[in-house]
Amino acid sequence: MRDKWMLLIALATMAGLSSCAAPPANQLASGCPYSGADQPTLSQRMALDCEGKYYLKKGKYDHAIKNFDEAIRIDPTHAQTYYNRSLTYRALGETADADADLAKARQLDPSIPQN
Repeated sequence: MRDKWMLLIALATMAGLSSCAAPPANQLASGCPYSGADQPTLSQRMALDCEGKYYLKKGKYDHAIKNFDEAIRIDPTHAQTYYNRSLTYRALGETADADADLAKARQLDPSIPQN
């Protein structure tokens, strides 16, 4: 039940990232929920992806890459995370890494746009 609740919050948060002055202990800086459990879960991957997008929008590319890296470690089959990391690499001017992540994202999900 908790994971369903966290999933709903993550989806709502991704739709319009809110800024929280002091997020609760189970949330990341962006307001994205994070369970904090030792075992990686879908909700953790979603929270890390959400957090990465938050940092990408803020121009904090190194933080975004770290979040996307961890999200991919938890779930290496999620195409959108590779796509998000490719956008971050492109913003950093690292085209080889951006192209590799975009290719991986499109391999996993051919509907990912070819930028």
